[in-house]
Amino acid sequence: MRLVSLQKDITLRKNLQHMGETFELLVEEEFTNSSATDVQARTDGGKLVILPKENLRRGQLIHAKITAA
Repeated sequence: MRLVSLQKDITLRKNLQHMGETFELLVEEEFTNSSATDVQARTDGGKLVILPKENLRRGQLIHAKITAA
């Protein structure tokens, strides 16, 4: 458990560094494991991003600003 907690802390710190940045994203899925109203997308570096659905479709390239981690 301690290792998982440490990894979550490290990941959060790294994600917070991207707040305010805009990325080009490829929409991968029109849902997420926990929500049918969000989509799953990835940056060109493979970073997973979850965002509101808003008529987005799988395969679509979009630009999005990171506002939360």
